[in-house]
Amino acid sequence: STSMMEQNNIEVLTVDMDNISITPVYKPPGECFAFMSPENLDHNKACMIIGDLNSHSITWGYSENDENGDLVEMWAEAYHLSLIHDSKLPGSFNSSRWRRSYNPHLAFVDSNIEVMCKKDVLEPIPHTQHRPIAISVTAAITPNLVPMHRRFNFKKADWRGFSEDLDKKVTYIDPTPENYDLFVNALRNTSKRYIPGGCRTEHIPGFTPVLAGKYKKYQQMFQRDLFSEDTIAAGTALTNKLQEERRRKWKELIKGIDMTHTSRKAWLTIRKLNNNLKKVEQHYNITANQVAHQLLLNRKASNKQPKILIRRQTDLEENHFSAPYTIDELNVGISHLKNGKAAGLDDICTEQIKHFGPATKLWVLRLFNNCSSTLRI
Repeated sequence: STSMMEQNNIEVLTVDMDNISITPVYKPPGECFAFMSPENLDHNKACMIIGDLNSHSITWGYSENDENGDLVEMWAEAYHLSLIHDSKLPGSFNSSRWRRSYNPHLAFVDSNIEVMCKKDVLEPIPHTQHRPIAISVTAAITPNLVPMHRRFNFKKADWRGFSEDLDKKVTYIDPTPENYDLFVNALRNTSKRYIPGGCRTEHIPGFTPVLAGKYKKYQQMFQRDLFSEDTIAAGTALTNKLQEERRRKWKELIKGIDMTHTSRKAWLTIRKLNNNLKKVEQHYNITANQVAHQLLLNRKASNKQPKILIRRQTDLEENHFSAPYTIDELNVGISHLKNGKAAGLDDICTEQIKHFGPATKLWVLRLFNNCSSTLRI
């Protein structure tokens, strides 16, 4: 059902559905906020109030409060409403005059369904200064979606099979920079076969097997009636249990961090706190000239002597860079690599490089010498 009314020059339209009432509101800029209780607050169902209230408050991104902003906040508190707002999102109105973004459009919901609501600001509407706002309602507990990025378990790898299989594959690839992507693909396919690993694309922090049954029951209730009192209560109880488990795990993690011997666990914690879920950038072909240019820039930018310096044994000083690399030099360089370091753009880890077979090492050596012989600075 739909009903429309006007309160103190404020336009109100209430839309009643089976389990929720939505009330769009518009307050003109020159009017004082005097919005009383809408009809849907009297119903025994969830409510959502959205609209352009033309009021300023630091709560939704303005530099200071005005009179209307204070009135809106007092009104929301009186009727137990919660503002759905994310300060990281862009403003919904981009003023061409002041060259700034503002948030005159607000969304309030019942406090008990606040955790189920999420705000998104969409792409700008063409030929206007406005951006649409989308309020999505999800379950109180939802898995975090993680981009698929395979993580290997090097401790359980079949390194003998890995080396032999990769040696066979590289014999059919010419060691040229143009074919480096073919080499990376061969290495990736061989790793998937001989190095166990995977990736959890869905993850709920703090989730335990004990909560699995309660979570499954909550999902069924959410699908049946997401705004019922039982569903909201079950979601709140499950959320509290997860928060308790997360606090317990966090305390154990902090107690277990020891910076005396290694900082590995500390850095892993920092990466988790960063919570960067962006996809890994796609690898593009890199020419030998680009590699040499970057090496020169790195050499000029760093005044410190490296901890490990591998000197080349050449007959003449002028042949220091023109002489081809030897297999012994390659082996020495690989032996100085450290395990547990981040992979490069090609997504190759140190552990994989250290288990290259004779044919694969020879392929890499020929690639280096190919780049060195065709180099133009």
